[in-house]
Amino acid sequence: MATIPVRVDYNHELKPLEDLLSGVERPGDFFVSGKLEAPMPKVEVEGVGVLSFPVPAAQIKEIIPQAVRAPYGRGEDTILDTSVRNVWQLTPAKVRLGGKSWERCFQHILSAVAGGLGCGGVNMSAELYKLLVYDEGSFFKEHRDTEKSDGMFGTLVVVLPSSFWHLWQHAAEFLLARSEHPPEPPRDWRQHVTQSCRCEDCRELQSFARNPAEHAHRFRVRKDRRQHLHETIKQHGLDMTHVTERKGSPQTLVCTKTRGAYQRRCAQYRADLAAMTVLFPLVRTGGERANLVPKLVAAVGRSASMTNG
Repeated sequence: MATIPVRVDYNHELKPLEDLLSGVERPGDFFVSGKLEAPMPKVEVEGVGVLSFPVPAAQIKEIIPQAVRAPYGRGEDTILDTSVRNVWQLTPAKVRLGGKSWERCFQHILSAVAGGLGCGGVNMSAELYKLLVYDEGSFFKEHRDTEKSDGMFGTLVVVLPSSFWHLWQHAAEFLLARSEHPPEPPRDWRQHVTQSCRCEDCRELQSFARNPAEHAHRFRVRKDRRQHLHETIKQHGLDMTHVTERKGSPQTLVCTKTRGAYQRRCAQYRADLAAMTVLFPLVRTGGERANLVPKLVAAVGRSASMTNG
């Protein structure tokens, strides 16, 4: 689709941010994972006692009556919907976590996470938020964690040993449900959005976002109205850049649509294929998991073709 090139002057207001980023000396990833062979912690659940590892099915049945269904956050709301999140949770008040070697092992985990995130040398801590129990059929759809306390910047998940094949099946089914087929590229520039604000500028922004053919749009408005548009774009997660042309009065805000959502789906798809490639060599070909084998084979094949292509 042909587009009209837009000439945009350098945004000098971003110079302090550029200077700050240029001084970063500890590159890191946004996601860190790993495994650790270590003595198991002592985990005691109120009404159940000390857990055995791997946690046997009989003990899981004892834990569930002590738990409640886990809700999830949507903005400032807390929602209970088992079609989105179907898992049990226990609050820290019902769980005691300890053991002779646990503190040393946990500090080792924190140190590895800090290094992987590029936070080595930073005073970083983690506190128990909840103990989750995934029984048969449990799941949590793709989501983004909300901030639980001041200064929170991530979520640390420690997976304790349980029945391996149940965990394997859950992981395979989850990955296949999310990434069995590659994301389809968008056919046009349309972005589906309904904005709460009905001011003239936001109505114009919404019309632009929904327009399938328009790639870039220009708003010649005052600074306060440009700032309002910035906040609206951020609030609704619109896939577009917004840069101010510092010419004339009032100046012009240039909004240009991107393929951000599609690119994020592609990155997630590639990560899921890589995870399925790890799962596949561990598969058992018989029993109730046999129906997953051809799907995993196809997924591993797609991963290989993407790498070779």
